[in-house]
Amino acid sequence: MAKKEKKEQYISNYVRDIYADNVASMVYRKFGSSLSDKDREEKVNEQIEKIRLGNVRVFEQTQEIFDEIKFNAYMPVTVNGKSCYKLMKIGHFRKVHVCYFISKAKNDLSAEFLEQILNEVQRQHDGENVFGSPDYKEA
Repeated sequence: MAKKEKKEQYISNYVRDIYADNVASMVYRKFGSSLSDKDREEKVNEQIEKIRLGNVRVFEQTQEIFDEIKFNAYMPVTVNGKSCYKLMKIGHFRKVHVCYFISKAKNDLSAEFLEQILNEVQRQHDGENVFGSPDYKEA
């Protein structure tokens, strides 16, 4: 019997994959509970696309680094008192090969916030431990 190949899941749209809950919160604040689950999901997807289209350069530069590293896991953590996401490239036997950190959004995904994320990712890609975490591992 042939072995089934497991397709790896990478973070292919960091706004959708990581910050979807923030966008869902924004949609809920705007529309309340008046939307069905399907309509809410459509509004979230529309909002994510608006965010991407309004910040194409920043989005693409950040996503390019994500694609190069092929992050395949993330989790919310606190590093030195700052809420952030831990981005990981996990290999065989659940070994973490690369580990970066990005800020957690509070209420919105403004252009300034997306620029901040790009700056954090670029600096870590250049070898700087931006958050001072002992878990940081460069690519």
